[in-house]
Amino acid sequence: MNNREQGGESIRNKFQYSVISLALLIAVIMLVFLQLNDVVPNVSAVEGSQNLGIYWDSNCITRVTSIYWGNMTAGQEKTTTFYIRNEAANPVFLAGIDKNWNPTTGQSYLHFTFDSDDQKIEAGKTKKVTCTLTVSLEITNISDYSFDVLLLGTEYLLADVNKNGRVDMRDTNLLTHLFSTTPTSPHWNPDADLNKDLIVDMRDISINLQDFGKTSS
Repeated sequence: MNNREQGGESIRNKFQYSVISLALLIAVIMLVFLQLNDVVPNVSAVEGSQNLGIYWDSNCITRVTSIYWGNMTAGQEKTTTFYIRNEAANPVFLAGIDKNWNPTTGQSYLHFTFDSDDQKIEAGKTKKVTCTLTVSLEITNISDYSFDVLLLGTEYLLADVNKNGRVDMRDTNLLTHLFSTTPTSPHWNPDADLNKDLIVDMRDISINLQDFGKTSS
């Protein structure tokens, strides 16, 4: 091989090396970009207690069975509105609960809120409500997730465990006494399982503390 051929081979090698290096650099940049801007698609199944009708329209014709949040990125917030009709004979208090998170770490980075928690709705009346999902700026390592939405209509405030019309220390003490109990526990009390995930834990106590001092009047 003469000097010219050797020079050409050297140039080709350098070019190939540069192309490979550039490709690796682009791959790393894209990986970092995706980690910083996790796109999280999701459809949440919606379940309601028997005394509630959940509809997309104010005429209460098209029932809501799921919420499509679409693709969301870090820091993004999306809302969806629909209508709840009290189909019971008595007034009820509304509660919106997120449950069955997969992965469980999702609830640390995605925040679900229901704007009508603890609001009373009279028998036969319809109320327009809003659900919001917010993605934390710190979200990481979550490319997909799922969770369900449970909407409840209760005779008393959800956190009023002893049903005395007020959320107070007696309710907190009951939750503390029943902490870590499940349906197989001898002292299981389903009313203490505020978020209906079949265990009394810190999420239930958190709901109790958020509602502390509220009354059913």
